[in-house]
Amino acid sequence: MVEALDYLKADGVKLDYLRLRSLPVSDQVLDFIRSHEKVYVLENNRDGQMHSILSLELPEKAQDLVSLAMIDGLPLNAEWIREAVLNEENA
Repeated sequence: MVEALDYLKADGVKLDYLRLRSLPVSDQVLDFIRSHEKVYVLENNRDGQMHSILSLELPEKAQDLVSLAMIDGLPLNAEWIREAVLNEENA
């Protein structure tokens, strides 16, 4: 993830980063989401399960959560993250 952030910064896209490690969703995670205009939810889950959980936890911010789900079964990698975020930023 840090490598992807470095790539994106070089592309002119500055992002903050929070790694969600467990459920239930903590106040720290909820505060992070509330304090950002747009939140990319990166996950290795075809159905976007974490995006759904966060949308249920904060329905008022659901429209600000963007699901970026890698569905090929491989681990997330910096280049995939970079491309996915840039595609959303340029949409």
